[in-house]
Amino acid sequence: MFFSPADGYNPPMATTLLKRAGKIAYTPSATEVDALIESAKRHPLGLGYLKDGSPDSVAFTFGVHAFVVDAAREKLG
Repeated sequence: MFFSPADGYNPPMATTLLKRAGKIAYTPSATEVDALIESAKRHPLGLGYLKDGSPDSVAFTFGVHAFVVDAAREKLG
């Protein structure tokens, strides 16, 4: 199932869309990053999966954008 703003879907977490050079760039919020880290702590696969899993797989598992995964990995070091 796919959700889009055209379908009336509004993400529960704050997101920022920036228009740069004719391209839309997605910047995850600190709230999204923190929520992903907390979700990973409670998930059976744990923080190891967040840190080392395939970014697209991790994003799909937790229902977030891959950029949120990248930001969480940066925050975790």
